Amino acid sequence: MTRLVQLMHPGGEHRIPASGRKPWNRDKHARCFLKSRGSFSRDNAGRDRGVGDLVFWGEWEAPAHAQRLGCGGDGLPTWICVPKVCSCAAVQQPQNTDPFVFGDTFLYSCCKQVRRNGSATLLRKLQRGDVILFGSRLDGRFVLDTVFVVARSEIFETNRGVELLTGRVPAEFVETVLRPLARASRLEPRGAEADLRGCGPEEWAPEDEEYAACAAACAPVGTQYRLYWGATPDDPVDGMFSFAPAQLAEHAPAGFRRPAIDAHFINANLRGFKTCLEDEDENSSHQIVKAAWEKVVSQVIQQNHLLGFQFALPEWERDHA
Repeated sequence: MTRLVQLMHPGGEHRIPASGRKPWNRDKHARCFLKSRGSFSRDNAGRDRGVGDLVFWGEWEAPAHAQRLGCGGDGLPTWICVPKVCSCAAVQQPQNTDPFVFGDTFLYSCCKQVRRNGSATLLRKLQRGDVILFGSRLDGRFVLDTVFVVARSEIFETNRGVELLTGRVPAEFVETVLRPLARASRLEPRGAEADLRGCGPEEWAPEDEEYAACAAACAPVGTQYRLYWGATPDDPVDGMFSFAPAQLAEHAPAGFRRPAIDAHFINANLRGFKTCLEDEDENSSHQIVKAAWEKVVSQVIQQNHLLGFQFALPEWERDHA
């Protein structure tokens, strides 16, 4: 059965020093308003394309060079950030970036895949064609920053991810995602894992949310996550592909508000995550999920956003941690 998943993550913007040099985040996750060279589509078929300097909302926990845009508020960003990569070796408990939207394909690696008690959620057993809507609750509405369409996946352990995946994913992903996870794997294994089972909102407790916020700092040795590669316009799944709502930098000098998604399958008051469309026909679930994806795309475009993908990998900055 093809799934549509709504996944909530913190919507607040990172606090950045007046110097404009954003350090590696060691606190709870937050959003950044980012700038990167990237490709974009103006339609849901991925045919009407372009390339340019794009701005978009997303997660970036590694360092960045930031420039103040204004006072923020009302959903607008305070800073625009150019992401940078450096070694996390000197950083105590560095947070990881998830999802990682840079490079040829989007990558989703760990967020809310494991509960505090060590059992896996449905997010660790998604299948090809499943769709995740990453977003946040702001002003009583669900605002979207990333759409992820699963193409393929592979299980990895926190302490062996670097060894297993180096050379198969970008080096920037290794440094900003896999190494923070590996460095945090210092506790004893929990032992036998609970059975895999679906996890609805009622099963995602406040302590699980707190754990997810700091999971990079407390995931035990041997914790397993599933790395997902996202579908692209050049290699879609049933016509669907991953994207981030974006605009050309020259057209958004003050930034932009994340698009609000209004649909019967969206719950703006959700905690954690949920599978949407659960009562729909299982035999035609892929058609229903594709229709929902198209509805989301339509609303994103109607709010004057482009469908951004294949953002350039961030440059390395070896002298700043």
